[in-house]
Amino acid sequence: MSLRDHVEGHKNGNWTLLDYKGVVIHIFDEEARSFYDLDRIWKDGTPVDIEELKKEFFA
Repeated sequence: MSLRDHVEGHKNGNWTLLDYKGVVIHIFDEEARSFYDLDRIWKDGTPVDIEELKKEFFA
């Protein structure tokens, strides 16, 4: 059983979205990252420590 709820874009190879319900992961190549500029959109977001997140998710 997978924790992942949804995957998009993996067939195009330049942007993959992984939706785990509580966490959404975007994986870009450099061109797509520059085009969509999510860093600008989420600049006010709160950084998350991946190790703390894993403890919560897999506790």
